[in-house]
Amino acid sequence: MNDVIIAQNLIVLMAKKNIRTILELQERTGVSRVTLGKIINGKTENVSLSTLVRICKGLDCDVSDLVKIKVVV
Repeated sequence: MNDVIIAQNLIVLMAKKNIRTILELQERTGVSRVTLGKIINGKTENVSLSTLVRICKGLDCDVSDLVKIKVVV
């Protein structure tokens, strides 16, 4: 089974960029608070590539900084 780790990486990137709230992240990325909240709280299994790209543009990072795959055997 593979676990895609996005929420933890997003929280770390937010901290590095001194972004303290979902509202601040929404303002920087244009992604809705609802969507960001679901991602951060692990309530969504599928995050579209376009959403990941928008988040990364707002955080000035690469998608690979945000999406990590943990392979569990």
